[in-house]
Amino acid sequence: MNAEQVVQTIRAGGSLEDASLSDLDLRERDLSDRDLSGADLTGADLTYATLCRTNLRGAVLKNAKLSCATLFQADLEGADLRGADLTLANAAYVKANAARFAQANLDEA
Repeated sequence: MNAEQVVQTIRAGGSLEDASLSDLDLRERDLSDRDLSGADLTGADLTYATLCRTNLRGAVLKNAKLSCATLFQADLEGADLRGADLTLANAAYVKANAARFAQANLDEA
């Protein structure tokens, strides 16, 4: 799936649950209120993306770029964020039980 197909799926109200989205350029995209549970976002660029109330439960975000992203009330329970860059991310009221953040950059997040 490429970035435009992701946008079309979102517009059509489709699910991205368990989707393979690794290495996609999703900069500045609004993925609020979407179900990305179990999705593979390894290496994806989500810089300045809006992920408010997004379900990322069990998602793989290894080495993803989330700098300056808005994750307000996102569900990251069980997500794998090892090596992710969350510099300056707004992560208020995030659920992150059992999420893995080893070697993630959380500067000013």
